[in-house]
Amino acid sequence: MSEDSFRDAFLRDRVRELNKLPFRTVRENGMVHVDAAVDAAFRKALLEGIPLSLRSKMREALAASPGAKANEHSIRYFGGPDKIAEIKNRIAPLLLELNHFLTTARNLPGLFDWLQVTNFGADYRMIKAFLAWAELAETPSLGQVPAQPPRSVTYG
Repeated sequence: MSEDSFRDAFLRDRVRELNKLPFRTVRENGMVHVDAAVDAAFRKALLEGIPLSLRSKMREALAASPGAKANEHSIRYFGGPDKIAEIKNRIAPLLLELNHFLTTARNLPGLFDWLQVTNFGADYRMIKAFLAWAELAETPSLGQVPAQPPRSVTYG
């Protein structure tokens, strides 16, 4: 398979993947644009959901426009691939719980898709905000975020 045909096949697969998203996107000039109402809903949900003491971190993360190299920058920022993998494992239970809550209680499915399409999931500022939130959720006053939250006592 030549490099051009491989690239074409990859792009076709990416388009198919984008068409499976639970919200509308538009591809234009090599960029993927998320429906404005969906984007605003996710931003609002994150700002309302994060504890007040961390709201400034989330505002900073949402004000950013993550570039194509956000992942590489995050890896350098946090000290290498092993460190970033450890951090993402620490925030995963929080994100699972948040995704479940947004899907069931707010009828807003696709948090992980939104984080990927917007590239916020790779941005170091968003990772810092989620990490601080996850660490706060582990304090005894708030209880432990469950590792496997298929059914939450809080969210049903």
